[in-house]
Amino acid sequence: MSHVSGQANAPSEAVADALVVTQLPNGIRVGIVQDPLRSCASLCITHGGGHRAEPQDRPGIAHLVEHLALDISGTSPAGHLPRVQALGGVVNAYTGRDYTQFFSSFPIHALPAICDAEAARLADPTVNPANTDRQLRIIRQEVQSRLRGSGGFPDIYMPATLYAEPANAHSGFLDNQDLREVPDDELTSYLQATTAPRNTTLTLVTPQRIDQALPFLETFETITERAPLDVPRLYEPGRREPRTTVVTRGGVTAVEAAFGFRLVGPGKAPARFVAHIVLVEMLISLLAQDTSLGVRRNDIRTSLTGLNAFSERAPVTSWLSIRLRHEDHGHRCQAALEEILDETASSPDLLLLTQAKQDAFALHHRVMDSGLRQTRLLGWLMALHHWPDGLTELPQLITDVSREEVAAAAAELRDQPLSQVTLTPGGASA
Repeated sequence: MSHVSGQANAPSEAVADALVVTQLPNGIRVGIVQDPLRSCASLCITHGGGHRAEPQDRPGIAHLVEHLALDISGTSPAGHLPRVQALGGVVNAYTGRDYTQFFSSFPIHALPAICDAEAARLADPTVNPANTDRQLRIIRQEVQSRLRGSGGFPDIYMPATLYAEPANAHSGFLDNQDLREVPDDELTSYLQATTAPRNTTLTLVTPQRIDQALPFLETFETITERAPLDVPRLYEPGRREPRTTVVTRGGVTAVEAAFGFRLVGPGKAPARFVAHIVLVEMLISLLAQDTSLGVRRNDIRTSLTGLNAFSERAPVTSWLSIRLRHEDHGHRCQAALEEILDETASSPDLLLLTQAKQDAFALHHRVMDSGLRQTRLLGWLMALHHWPDGLTELPQLITDVSREEVAAAAAELRDQPLSQVTLTPGGASA
């Protein structure tokens, strides 16, 4: 194995023939997948802590520093983004509830230069006031686009409905102009804590042999240790604790009925969690078949769509967001969902279960067909669940989901209160 493995704090481990995980001396975790069918390489950098790690009085700061991290570069005045693009790569980033990811794809010959650029970005990130103003304007545009372009789906407002503690109860995807008043040194400190080595996981999908690719990651060893982000211990509502509320927002284009459920996390019971993923696929089909609701499949969103379920750490709360044609259909939709859960808990439909498993497989194949999505999935599994071999175990777990497991999952949801959010149409600006 390479020099990186020899210096690692933990030995390299092959969890599959084409997957190796290791750790750099400064604490950065590394996972590399060899996929000879790829025509380019994909790199993902996952940092623990997202919206829910933000201080109570700084909602939105995680999303802002994610933007700032791509707008700075110690070696390029134009910023990190143009530097990667100049190497033939594409790069993007995303802030979730429990993670932040930076991901890129590029020609394989650019791997050494991309690693150098990323290591330089992580080594000593410092915020520039002009960059902050520019990125806050971009974030405002993103929020407005998300509210208007997605038909008013209320996922931005779901956390306040589903959670009790401040760390849980806000969405970081906000048009929060108060962040203009945050001192630059505070933004820099938060960014440096987020990108600290012991809060960082590197995942790489490459057509190269792993022993050839691994040495290029040695450049990340030069990043010195610093205090990582303090991720709070989060309180989740009890299973029978009421969580029903009504929220009204202007500037949306549809009426919504959104239902939240507290689910078991994937950490110690991935098979049980996968049964919930399959169950949600069944719920979507059954709701779409109810002609009294007039709901189509593309009218339903869920936080458990395929492998996105693994993009948050346990425990998790799932939600279904359903676009309705008439405002008074919300209670009818809730009654239909409760009836579906009752019936599924008693006797799941075998044909529907088979189709739901096929749908889950289709989503999995779409992930594995893309090096960029594959490296993001491995980042979630390593950083959030300490489960890199989930990359190879998931197909079998989907195959093994039984009627009994789906019935048990439906019974779990049936016994929990539903949270409902109603968003009414309005013409006000978002």
